[in-house]
Amino acid sequence: MTKLREFKKALYEVKIIKAPADLSIYNHLDNSNCVTTEERCFVVTGLQGEQWPIKGKDLKKYLNLDGTAIDVAAWELGEVKIVKTNTNGPHILAYIAEEREEFAAPASWCMAEPLVANPGDTIAYTMKEDGTPDLEDKYVIDATVFGRTYEEVK
Repeated sequence: MTKLREFKKALYEVKIIKAPADLSIYNHLDNSNCVTTEERCFVVTGLQGEQWPIKGKDLKKYLNLDGTAIDVAAWELGEVKIVKTNTNGPHILAYIAEEREEFAAPASWCMAEPLVANPGDTIAYTMKEDGTPDLEDKYVIDATVFGRTYEEVK
């Protein structure tokens, strides 16, 4: 495996909506389609308008604009919030793709298409609590947004 480097979220704002199950989403950055589920019902809109669904438990990656934790239970269906990234949240382990790489989306995701990393894109893994990569949670971060959304941990 290519040498992985550790990164944390940079500080920026995103829009999140609590969506109903079976909402179809298209992410133009990685050319993937997804449908929300009962569990994965929060839709994040990123810096370039790209969208992806996440689980309520994954909202720990974000904070209210005043820095307080998000109350998932109080979030109403259809409610939209502007939130900021939690720069003290979970880190990732990643490397920059040198050539085109294609791999199956993680089983935990709701899309069936293979993910494609082009040269310059970042291939990332969620970092487990023990500091190792979660090989079941591998994904692509587009080269046009990675430098604005992550900072290397030194």
